[in-house]
Amino acid sequence: MGGLAIDTHWQRLVLTSVREFMQWEVILVDLYKGPDAGAAQDASYETLRTAMTAALFLHHFAEVASARGALAHIQANNKQALFNTVGGWPIAADGTNRPDDVKILGEVADAIKHGVLTANHIIHIPKNGRVIEISHRQPLFSEGRQDGSPQVVISTAAGVRSFRAIVENVCRGWINQLNLDPI
Repeated sequence: MGGLAIDTHWQRLVLTSVREFMQWEVILVDLYKGPDAGAAQDASYETLRTAMTAALFLHHFAEVASARGALAHIQANNKQALFNTVGGWPIAADGTNRPDDVKILGEVADAIKHGVLTANHIIHIPKNGRVIEISHRQPLFSEGRQDGSPQVVISTAAGVRSFRAIVENVCRGWINQLNLDPI
């Protein structure tokens, strides 16, 4: 496993987890509209589980790419410098830069890994203590679902963000930088 080429790691681990999350979010919306509340609840748990898996694989891809020499063209003496550089890569579907998306994704991954969020200057945790949740609220930047249907969101100090949009933006940055397979 340690010898996987960077594009194979991207395809088999990162993209597989990202696509699985996106598929479950669609299933959740479809089941939410239907008569089976139990199936919708099960889908919500699978959607959250796959979102967390995608966050972990996508966030840590920077370290994998660096360790395997795919980022030799950038100057990064340490992990913080690496993430600062990678942070400039996310691009929204409308072409605008989303420099906070790598930080948000990293904080979500760390909160999942450690069970607690430690960098509250980036993400605002609502009173319910959830870092990642399913909500019907409309996210910022006209990203995500704007029709009030359920979606995975991240609460930030600026407002609610679509987790799917964050993942897409970060993936788009990696795809552009390393010419990797698209989502």
